[in-house]
Amino acid sequence: MLPLAALPARAEWLRVVETTTSTVVYVDSQTTGKSGDIRKVSELHDHKIPLSNFNLSTRFLSEYNCTGKLVRRLQVDEFSEHMAQGRSRSTPVGKEQPWSSVLPDTATEAVMKFVCDH
Repeated sequence: MLPLAALPARAEWLRVVETTTSTVVYVDSQTTGKSGDIRKVSELHDHKIPLSNFNLSTRFLSEYNCTGKLVRRLQVDEFSEHMAQGRSRSTPVGKEQPWSSVLPDTATEAVMKFVCDH
């Protein structure tokens, strides 16, 4: 597993899926950590339409439990510009956040399949 401090300054974003709500979801191929059935990954959700808080992109540090089909967010960073650019606001959500089920046919499921299969 990769600690936050180990995340590289420059991401290599790989496109995973585009949602029906015009959000393109990427994962950073350089931040995928593996420990048994757990995967830790940095995700970027690039919004074609601004969110209600006017942000155009959101970066998550997430953990996925591949066997249990579960996810939890460890950190959330919101950005005023596309592709994690512009003003940012970071929200650590803590490692003790409970696991949530990954719903079928969602961007989260697409990311889970991508990181669990690689």
